[in-house]
Amino acid sequence: MVILVTGGKGFVGTAVIRQLVDKGHKVICLDLKATPGRLGDLAGQVTMLGGGVPGLDELVKIIKEHHVNRIAHMVFFMSAPGRADQIQPEISTMVMGTANVFEAARQTGVKRVVFPGSIHYYGPQWLHGEVYLNEESPSLAESIYGIGKKINETVAYTYNMRAGMNIISLRLPAVYGPGARVGARGVNAAAVECALGKPAVLPYPPHEKVCVAHIDDVAIALVTALLSDNLRHFVYNIGGYTLSYWELAALVKELLPDAQISFNEIGGKTDLAYLIDYGRIKEEFQFEHRNLKEGYLDLINMTRREAGFPEVQGR
Repeated sequence: MVILVTGGKGFVGTAVIRQLVDKGHKVICLDLKATPGRLGDLAGQVTMLGGGVPGLDELVKIIKEHHVNRIAHMVFFMSAPGRADQIQPEISTMVMGTANVFEAARQTGVKRVVFPGSIHYYGPQWLHGEVYLNEESPSLAESIYGIGKKINETVAYTYNMRAGMNIISLRLPAVYGPGARVGARGVNAAAVECALGKPAVLPYPPHEKVCVAHIDDVAIALVTALLSDNLRHFVYNIGGYTLSYWELAALVKELLPDAQISFNEIGGKTDLAYLIDYGRIKEEFQFEHRNLKEGYLDLINMTRREAGFPEVQGR
């Protein structure tokens, strides 16, 4: 099968491509530059296209030229806090860019498109109360990113209904694991920085909570949705482990007793949901998240190996 992966050199896109290559699929990676980047070890196995995600006509041309069967749209753009100049690019990339991918797929007869939704869709947990949120829970998003993800899902559903497509959204939590220094909401920072003997500052007060999932588990879910036939739903929560930043710090300190970890005591409340029901994907995909301690131990040891440091043992 020929699969186009847009944003293929990003944190999630790279993990998706590695799994697709392992399964024997031909992968076309579309990103800003045609250089291999994080995919250097797969340079001879992946077709690299540069220039970023183009307009509709060029997307149609790429899909036709490479005889693409399915698309994983992994492009990510969230404007940095306080950056007014990034508002328009975020909307253009996340909303119109995604709509162009859906339309290009429709015009070329590609029925299956998978893209990462987000728990930003739900808005902050405190707006819902301390209840677990499933795929039918309401969107109370307040950010451009969260509202943009809701628009993506609405557009996808409309294409599915009107054009008989199968565009699938998987709502990602905060993702940790190899490939990012800080990670979403700082979930990599303590493990990576402290693995290198550096102090780490987590971005929120210790009592604030976050839902985390390992990058490889996220990629497994995305690839399963991309390759499976006869999926029962258009939207799936990936879910993960819910823990406080204090618990996250304690986990890292259990593995690295000398770790120096502090918190941003004036960081305020997180703007994410953290109680996520992933029963749908668990039942339909037989999906399970790896042990959290083992996941962070792997991240710490990979970081240390790359720096030439000895590995640590789990306690």
